[in-house]
Amino acid sequence: MILLMRPRSFLLCILAFAGLVPFSLFAQEETPYILNGSTIQESCNCYQLTYDQMFLAGSVWNKNLINLGESFNYVFSVYLGCKDRYGADGIVFVLQPVGTNLGSAGQGIGFQNVSPSVGIPIDTWQNFDFNDPPFDHIGIFKNGDLHVGSSNTLAYPVEVLDNNANIEDCHWHTFRIIWDATAKILSAEIDNVRRVETHTDLVNEIFSGRPQVYWGFTSATGGQSNVQKFCTALTPDFTTPLGQNFCAPADINFIDQSTSFGKVTNWWWEFGDGTTFQGQTPPPHDYPQPGYYTVKLNIQANNGCTSDTLRRVITIGSIPDAGFNSSPKIICANYPVLLSDDSHVQYGTVNQWNWDFNNGSEHVQTKDSTLVKTFPLGNMQIGLVVHTVEGCVSQPVSKTFDVSEKPTTSISVHDACYGDPVTLSATNLTPSCRFVNGSGILTTDK
Repeated sequence: MILLMRPRSFLLCILAFAGLVPFSLFAQEETPYILNGSTIQESCNCYQLTYDQMFLAGSVWNKNLINLGESFNYVFSVYLGCKDRYGADGIVFVLQPVGTNLGSAGQGIGFQNVSPSVGIPIDTWQNFDFNDPPFDHIGIFKNGDLHVGSSNTLAYPVEVLDNNANIEDCHWHTFRIIWDATAKILSAEIDNVRRVETHTDLVNEIFSGRPQVYWGFTSATGGQSNVQKFCTALTPDFTTPLGQNFCAPADINFIDQSTSFGKVTNWWWEFGDGTTFQGQTPPPHDYPQPGYYTVKLNIQANNGCTSDTLRRVITIGSIPDAGFNSSPKIICANYPVLLSDDSHVQYGTVNQWNWDFNNGSEHVQTKDSTLVKTFPLGNMQIGLVVHTVEGCVSQPVSKTFDVSEKPTTSISVHDACYGDPVTLSATNLTPSCRFVNGSGILTTDK
């Protein structure tokens, strides 16, 4: 019965540790990583820990010891597969001083019984005997013990994704591990949202005063399975200064914001106009003509890995042509009028409307393309200047309106018998308004 209820728990964790049978070890001399078990290297900085098959174990370890006396901020991308209900088991980020050939299959996710150690699991299966919550969860545990609520629980598990119970969603997610050596705080973020943290003196409380440890990832499948991967961060990115003007002609400052697990050593820029630059900080780039330009950026890390190409379209704006309409067309005094934008721009987006009434007697600035106004009797000049997101400003456009008094009328009718024709007369009670007096004949119904 236990086997039916717990389809993967019957395979006990087998450690390649302390004299037990090790998994096959595969070391790559050109990288600082050692691969074990089912792990394969998919690209220069990406590793598949398990494929979609039951009872696998894979691990990747950096063969260089790190010093926990120093802070670190490690950024990874993780992929937990596409199978939600029947996907398992997850991955664990591990710190341990023992060695680089550890790993085990099943619900321990390669972390179970590794001691001393600290692990931050992304667990995608509910183990009832471990008191797991029903959702995909992340927590912090020590000494290879994933039993929730035990003395080795440093941070109780929460949903891996903020307000989302499932991370087996066929998508990559950012997994950031932060160790503040001064404050003694270990924390983890998923997609740039803090999920768990512990205030623990790792060196003295867990590693008996020894600051030198290995870091790595372990992963496993059991009675259920999933594809499970991670990549060390190698992400090109850039921004432009706050308030940068993109109206042609424009000199654009590009600011590198790339992230890499290791040190970035090379940057290659393409600016979408046939020109290039190599280096972290290009000089201001001149775009004399408006248009859409695809800027590309590649980076290379100190381990020799080169990123995928970042492509981002920037708009160099053109001068807009301002225009507007009024509804109704004939404006009556003290009666609401809808002024609506009718501006046009070839490159860019209008995002600000500056209205002018009676040659500057009143100004209204709005981020809305429509404006409702009432006007007094007399002549009214309405002007408009529009601005674009890119920083371009139109020439002013203006229209003059004759604001008339709103007409009032009276209707007279004489009594009549059923079926007799009735004469209706309408009279203009506002002599200043143009109005045609009229009459008509109506046949009463009763």
